[in-house]
Amino acid sequence: MDIQKEFEKYQTCMLMVPSHEYHKNLIHVSKELSHNKICYVTLNKTYESLKELLNKTGIKTNNFVFIDGISRTFAGNKANTNDCFFVPSPGHLKELKEHIEKCLSKRYDILILDSLANTFQHVDKSEIEKFTKDIMEMAQKHSAKTILYTTPSISSRELFWEMCFMFPQIHIKKEDFKNNESMLIVDIMDLEGVCNQTAFPETAKKKGIIGKIKDKLK
Repeated sequence: MDIQKEFEKYQTCMLMVPSHEYHKNLIHVSKELSHNKICYVTLNKTYESLKELLNKTGIKTNNFVFIDGISRTFAGNKANTNDCFFVPSPGHLKELKEHIEKCLSKRYDILILDSLANTFQHVDKSEIEKFTKDIMEMAQKHSAKTILYTTPSISSRELFWEMCFMFPQIHIKKEDFKNNESMLIVDIMDLEGVCNQTAFPETAKKKGIIGKIKDKLK
């Protein structure tokens, strides 16, 4: 997958990646984008373990700033560092948004949110929906591209389907990936507010979601 090529067309990409492919994809995408200024919001790994993983694989993190929503859930009141802001938990969406806004206002090129799936056990889906919409609009305002990571859980898929209906235009396309792994690449909001999707989940097809979306566009 050429994420740079995707960003030539789309403002926001959602990557729905199976657990066994997660690390490989994370490293691949981070390496490809590492020449940009990146605001990396980690709700999956601690700042220390994520930075260690990136450095071990030869990815320089000089251009990265991190927002860590995991460490304080078990390490108490961890102090901020020069390149990391700590938030109490993945459910503290207001604080996450505040830190994201501060970072993007300093002209960061890319916002990576890893991972939406980790917010479901902390807050209601409606709050996650609003949070996702807000940070996409925030990134758009600051001309930053966005990557939203998630895993193919039922909650993640339901969130995606509902997000689709929030936008007036939807373009659906199918694309094959290496090793036949199914990843979801979504442009939920480009400069015209258009939602684009690659590789609709099979369960969505069975439920007739695509038909409903097409009917909406008539």
